[in-house]
Amino acid sequence: MMGRLIHTLAILMYFSVNIPIAIHMGKALLDFTWAVRYHTDAYVRQGALFAVSSVLLSVPSDSLLTEVPDELLEVRFWLADVAENDPDEDCCRSALQSLLLLENLKNKLGVFPE
Repeated sequence: MMGRLIHTLAILMYFSVNIPIAIHMGKALLDFTWAVRYHTDAYVRQGALFAVSSVLLSVPSDSLLTEVPDELLEVRFWLADVAENDPDEDCCRSALQSLLLLENLKNKLGVFPE
């Protein structure tokens, strides 16, 4: 049930790419998924990873870096941890894809919070 909710919210986030409140939706979704990032159910963790990638794809890059730079840094560390240590292969793959999205964000803007 929780996994489906997170996947649904991530889809809504993905389709909000052109609306002005996307940054607010993205911040709220990151906060929500942060609480379940180490859930015991792999489907919930996959939903959290999907939500992160939806935020990275939907919110303008400059808005992400100005509004949630600390969260991006924490997300990057979490994604690296999941990519290396999660027992679910799909979670590892999703984490690597999200790390690539973050790397593209960094290269696109030439800056990233350290």
